[in-house]
Amino acid sequence: MGGFAVSLIYVSYAYSGWNASAYIAGEMKDPGKNIPKSILYGTVIVTLLYVLLNYIFLYTVPMDELAGKQDVGHEAAKAIFGAQGGRIMSGVIAFLLISTISSMIFAGPRVLQVMGEDTFMLKFLSVKSISNIPYVALWFQSLIAITLVVTGSFDTILSYVGFTLQLITFLTVLGVIVLRFKEPNLARPFRTWGYPVVPLLFLALTAWILYSVFLEKPVVGIIGVSTIAVGALLYYLDKKFFKEQIAK
Repeated sequence: MGGFAVSLIYVSYAYSGWNASAYIAGEMKDPGKNIPKSILYGTVIVTLLYVLLNYIFLYTVPMDELAGKQDVGHEAAKAIFGAQGGRIMSGVIAFLLISTISSMIFAGPRVLQVMGEDTFMLKFLSVKSISNIPYVALWFQSLIAITLVVTGSFDTILSYVGFTLQLITFLTVLGVIVLRFKEPNLARPFRTWGYPVVPLLFLALTAWILYSVFLEKPVVGIIGVSTIAVGALLYYLDKKFFKEQIAK
């Protein structure tokens, strides 16, 4: 079960993107209406594509031949179209990955920009060009990405980033419950479906995944928790010592 939980870290990457519209909420028309719609449609479309794609993988290539292979798409394409077709499909997959990188280059700096607007110590990230592009955040994000690629292996980077994202997601959903208690009268343009059962179920499953990854890959878990801890410390210090500057 521990290995299955760890594998869900990799599976989560296949679903990434369904929530990306929330990253550009500040530049969206009527976000209270359009964000829930885009997230719902995105989740359904990504889920269907993921399930259908895995059906093709399992239908065309025996399970024992897929075990331990990272280029599953290449193996399936080779079984369907032959060796040359497999190479062509690998090129198509690589091209699609480039498009994914492009979308995250667009969305990611917007998150850093808002962090800079809300945090005095990260104010440099909020700087924008005349065309309203957060170019400082863009370069900062690129520097982090290059550092990860240069210093870590594919598996290590995937495990670290996946674990950290799962931990952030856990804290975000937990924040929904905390806000319900701390700010019961806060305006809520859209509500969590099935509250509180759905959030609690999600938290339980995510906690199980995080715990399993920590047992299987303790170094990755420690680095991931340390990353969040550094961010929490930075946030605490910023609110404690630069509260007046933030208000300005």
